[in-house]
Amino acid sequence: RQMAKAVRAFLYPKASSLNAPKPGADTGEWQDSIAGDQPDSLLDDMIANEVATHRQQQQQDIQSVLTQAIENLDGDAQALLDLYYRQEQTQQTIANTLNVKQYKVSRQLSKIRATLLKTCATWSQETLHISLTSDVLNNIGLVIEEWLCCYYSATGLEKETLQ
Repeated sequence: RQMAKAVRAFLYPKASSLNAPKPGADTGEWQDSIAGDQPDSLLDDMIANEVATHRQQQQQDIQSVLTQAIENLDGDAQALLDLYYRQEQTQQTIANTLNVKQYKVSRQLSKIRATLLKTCATWSQETLHISLTSDVLNNIGLVIEEWLCCYYSATGLEKETLQ
């Protein structure tokens, strides 16, 4: 009979609440003994700072590459980017202003974006050793579009921080 009790106690131990008081202690519960969130070690902090610094440097490099690519565009392309992104004119409005068809404005913007994508993709491949897959190129294209919106909407001091 004692053997059966011992087997049952082993197989089906009594469950205790973590909120139960510690035996023999006036204060405190079992859950107080569980390790909680420990502060990061000094090494973890150093690694996190290094990663953040490296990421910030890469962002600055990418911004420089894109800014230089825009500066290398001809004047008409730069003017078109200015009309579309800074002045937020529609393609139809730009077409009316330039006395051309809307589809020509669309094609020119696409060509300019493709030029910027090629420049950024080449830099990414050579500098960051990124394999260029269609998904990567699509993502770079989306980031460039977002960057163009921010770049052309920035003014004064804000624009200086993008460069």
